[in-house]
Amino acid sequence: MFPADKGYQSQQARYWASNQADFTPSCRISPTTSEEVGTLVSQLVEFGDDVKFAVSSGGHATAFGASNIDDGITLDLSALDSVSLASDRSYVDVGTGARWLDVYRALDPWGLTVAGGRAASVGVGGYLLGGGISLFSSLCGWGADSVDSIEVVLANGTIVTASASTHSDLLACLKGGANNFGIAISFRIKTFPTHGLLRVSLLQYAHEHLPAVLDALSNFTQNAHLDLNSASADLSVGFDTTLNNPEHNNTVYMLMLTRLIPLEEQPDVATDEKFPQLWQSFFDIPTLSTSTWRSSMSDVAQLVEMSNPYGFRVYKTTMTVRNDAILLARITDLVTTSLQDEAFVRGEPVLQAGLLVQPLTLPHLRYARDQAQAEHQGQGQGLAQAQAQAQGPRNLMLLEDEAEALILLSLEAHYLHSGHSARYTALMDGILAQAEHLARSSNNALHPFRYGNYAAKGQDVWGLLTRGEKEHTRRILDQVRDVQRRYDPIGVWENMLSGGFRIPSKA
Repeated sequence: MFPADKGYQSQQARYWASNQADFTPSCRISPTTSEEVGTLVSQLVEFGDDVKFAVSSGGHATAFGASNIDDGITLDLSALDSVSLASDRSYVDVGTGARWLDVYRALDPWGLTVAGGRAASVGVGGYLLGGGISLFSSLCGWGADSVDSIEVVLANGTIVTASASTHSDLLACLKGGANNFGIAISFRIKTFPTHGLLRVSLLQYAHEHLPAVLDALSNFTQNAHLDLNSASADLSVGFDTTLNNPEHNNTVYMLMLTRLIPLEEQPDVATDEKFPQLWQSFFDIPTLSTSTWRSSMSDVAQLVEMSNPYGFRVYKTTMTVRNDAILLARITDLVTTSLQDEAFVRGEPVLQAGLLVQPLTLPHLRYARDQAQAEHQGQGQGLAQAQAQAQGPRNLMLLEDEAEALILLSLEAHYLHSGHSARYTALMDGILAQAEHLARSSNNALHPFRYGNYAAKGQDVWGLLTRGEKEHTRRILDQVRDVQRRYDPIGVWENMLSGGFRIPSKA
């Protein structure tokens, strides 16, 4: 499809962040089968490095040029959106172009779910290749950790299935390795039972209680291992000029808690009236509003979608810090003050911006490693032998050896006018720089992890991999570069594929 075609224009309009549509590829191609993708890649490679192309699945990425390109070719994989539940219901096969709402709607009637995206319209492919944070991360690790196999098109156009038994090295690199190793076509994802509806609570707080909320969140993060079913909490600090508050207090502090109710508690109505112990400190703090209800995963995803609407230009950037409530309070104050100054001193009629505070609990970070060790122990090996056998990357998030839980922060601005892009990029980058300085000054609490699904262009997403000083990390880097050489010897993804964050194939 070419720029004058209606189909081209329709695809351009489907990007969640409308600034991705600023790019105008020479043409857009929409393959409908994995074979068509393989053929297209082979043909593109024949053209040589002068031809550049981009790949879009769900179109939810925000980094500059992540899923679109000027003058080159964009492969739109949205038609690869099949969802097929296995006959024994232990896994679901999902096309890379499916949205998570498609998956949840297929699984809800069976009382099943997966560790997937929280917002309904997020695409499956980019989410899983970037790692993926879910409501069940403390139970299941990264979203990618629940993937049993991936059908992927390699740089020579051939199609392979990467699994634990075939191309296992490639599978590990695809989990968190973004688009550095191939074009993912479909994913086989483990399912697990929900035992009924989830329990969801939304608590809105006044600014004066925010330090207490952050202290409670810090304790929650530290103690998540005590109740993995209840270990889902996200604090949103949302600023919105359209609230039109006469006192210029346009910031909303909203905490979302989600619980997978164990089977043994399902028939117990009395249990539903009590809060999990892990949540109690949040409810001890005065709120402006409190809502608690039972919900399907589909409904939760649509609720989250409401606070992430289409139609805005989006700039997003990220950082990670140690679990320090005082530091989080200082960063939150910095964000709210900076946004209020920007909106009410300089003036902006429509600006939605803020900070998302998300725990990265130890059960989440260590899940893949612990599962590998348990599997080897189940084969009759002792603990020491199981730990040795479980060495090597299981994903490229590289956080499984962390000694303490972390806090992931996402800074983002949603605005309407293209002429404001430079202004809001500078604003959010400035806030980030100040927040990083605060973290460095607070017992060196700034962590080098930068989550690729939230990162802005230019952020060092692969710093843990390429600049790690531990022998274990250097060994993983050698393994990753070996995978790159064997599966992409001529550097197609590094030299021809636009967008995303490239892992350098050489030191």
